[in-house]
Amino acid sequence: MTSASSLSTHCAPATKSLVLQIHVDAEYTSHGSKWLLSTLHSSTFLEVNSTGDKVHQTTEVKELKDAHECSIYAKGFLEDKDAALQQCLEVFFNTYSTINSVRMQRDKKKKFKASVLAEFADFEMVDKFLKAEPKPTFKGKELQGRLL
Repeated sequence: MTSASSLSTHCAPATKSLVLQIHVDAEYTSHGSKWLLSTLHSSTFLEVNSTGDKVHQTTEVKELKDAHECSIYAKGFLEDKDAALQQCLEVFFNTYSTINSVRMQRDKKKKFKASVLAEFADFEMVDKFLKAEPKPTFKGKELQGRLL
């Protein structure tokens, strides 16, 4: 593992280039700086300058959607009597699309509140879930959902 002192990254806002400052220490010497430069040179989305001390991306960075834009609040689930409910919920939401996470809402006493926050991988799938006809059901019970 490389420590923060051995590899630090800085972003130059004016040029949006990534400048790597590499300091070889005991943890890093097993592969060495030549190995790192070779690896960076073989990248299809990074370019290294001629002196080997600056790296920048060759492709434009895609703007990520805010996690809230891809998240929903859904309620109407059954009580938490199933020890594997978390896994069941993940499987359920994955039938609509890839999900990043499903968080079961609990009260102060850790009792399941019959609602979840689900974060989908992209907004289109959030829309698909919310506009699904018939409404999504979990174990026979119709769910209510909305954007966060």
